[in-house]
Amino acid sequence: MDGRAIDFDDLNGLRVEAAYAPLRRLFETPRDFIVSQISGTAPKTVWAITPDCDVYPLSEEEAGFATIEFFRTLSRALAQFNGVYYSDDDPILRCDAPDGRRFRCVIGAVVPSSIAVSVSDPSRLEAVHDHEPD
Repeated sequence: MDGRAIDFDDLNGLRVEAAYAPLRRLFETPRDFIVSQISGTAPKTVWAITPDCDVYPLSEEEAGFATIEFFRTLSRALAQFNGVYYSDDDPILRCDAPDGRRFRCVIGAVVPSSIAVSVSDPSRLEAVHDHEPD
């Protein structure tokens, strides 16, 4: 070792960023429409939603990462990052993602498909609705 202390906050931040990266890419991928929300209700079944509530299913290639285990791991990391409670016994999480988006996830028997997840970008919603004609 070189004598430097390990900064566990930095390590946790890097872990969260790495876990969250597949969802961030869905917002950043160039498209013919603005993505304000990403939602999913089953493994590998994910939709991009526009500010006007148009829904576009994502290809299996784009959504292939979206497994129950992926969302469990991400939920644990985000809960720790935000300092909120999350467990497999109480698998409901509402918190902020590292980029400021809103993350909501429910996993398990409480939802028919075993998973319900939503990541929304309030800034994109507000920007579009701020420019609507009166």
